[in-house]
Amino acid sequence: MSAMTAMRTVWLIPVVAGILSIGCHRPVAIKARRRPAPPGSAPAAKNGGGRKTGRAFLPPGQSEENGYGLYSYLLFGTQPTEGTRERYLAAIQAYLEMIETVDKLETQFKKNELNVTYLLVTEKPGSDKPPAEWLLEHYDFARAMKLLGAFPQAGSLGPYLFSTTEPASPLAAENKNVTCPCLFQDLSTVEPSIMVLWVQEFKKQAAQEEFWLPDKRETAVLKLRNAIAVGASALDATKKSAEEWASLLTSLISWGEAKKDGH
Repeated sequence: MSAMTAMRTVWLIPVVAGILSIGCHRPVAIKARRRPAPPGSAPAAKNGGGRKTGRAFLPPGQSEENGYGLYSYLLFGTQPTEGTRERYLAAIQAYLEMIETVDKLETQFKKNELNVTYLLVTEKPGSDKPPAEWLLEHYDFARAMKLLGAFPQAGSLGPYLFSTTEPASPLAAENKNVTCPCLFQDLSTVEPSIMVLWVQEFKKQAAQEEFWLPDKRETAVLKLRNAIAVGASALDATKKSAEEWASLLTSLISWGEAKKDGH
């Protein structure tokens, strides 16, 4: 057995074990006392609609608008490095592609039905969908570091997605923490190729009435897919090989989910 084959085999063991655990175990239903929705927050619709997530840029000297159901932020803790630049760009690109502008959503929905998601910029862009590279070059890292101080869960890298029921800027200015419940998503180890899946899950979670309670099974699947993407990239430098391994293991995940649903 070659060294590369042995590496592949060793890497597959924990991943396949995780797949089998997803497929073979039913979630345990635990009854808990229902917490009321935060004041001013729009409840999730019974048809699964719930809050709609919209994006907006937040330039210097501009504060968040009042009246939204949720306030979210895409935050980077430090300037991009060789190791983080691709991930930062992937997060910004997913933000642009997966989230509609809040201005357009406001033509159809009330403000308290919306989760406004801000991207901090040093100057207002000339369009509502500038290149991701431009936004990274004009990202307001100083303001982001200040806002991160209001979220005690944050580290120093990012990307992070935070959601809260009140604007974070006034609290950060007074060196106060945001009032939870909060939604916190750490994207600092997410493989850039699947960043859109995490942004999609963020939108889904923000739509829930109890937005601060994570969907543990969905998160587990996302983490497993991330491990697949990271491992596939590490196994072989060629894109084709990585895609083949990712495809194989994603098929195994689908099989595991189908097996679970069949119980």
